[in-house]
Amino acid sequence: TAAEVIAGSTSPDYRTVTIDKGEQSGVATDMAVIAPAGVVGRVVEPSRRSAAVQLLIDRNAAAAVMVERSSAQGIVLGQGG
Repeated sequence: TAAEVIAGSTSPDYRTVTIDKGEQSGVATDMAVIAPAGVVGRVVEPSRRSAAVQLLIDRNAAAAVMVERSSAQGIVLGQGG
């Protein structure tokens, strides 16, 4: 489901954006949010018509990753920047 960012967090400690799609469009908690460049975050709080997305740059964010060429696996952690 394509969505647009309609708001952003002003807190440097909790990096989130709000998108214009929610449960009515099939969005659910913990769904991955991707952009043309790759994964940018996950849905943390969907409502009926919008959803809060925790960005990977958030200090409390983490994601399992795998490098395609080498099959090396690891965890990506947000730094807050």
